[in-house]
Amino acid sequence: MVADVQRIARALTPGQRSTLLNLDDIDFCILGCAEQTALRLSSGGARRPPLVELRTVRQEPPSNAVERSFRLNDLGVRVKAALARPT
Repeated sequence: MVADVQRIARALTPGQRSTLLNLDDIDFCILGCAEQTALRLSSGGARRPPLVELRTVRQEPPSNAVERSFRLNDLGVRVKAALARPT
């Protein structure tokens, strides 16, 4: 299945667009308040495939905190390029 990058870009919410535009495909980033949006972008669904890769690291005890970081996958890079182009 070939993804329609323009269709995916048009269907994103403003928050998803902002999150996508602030990620890259090289470095994993910790996002803070945009983490929930990035989690939704990292899972595929009926409307679109995943656009973001998720890396989860569990800290050592006693903290056991979970640190999530994100970066764009190949499709996310293409959708970001489509968003950056003037319409």
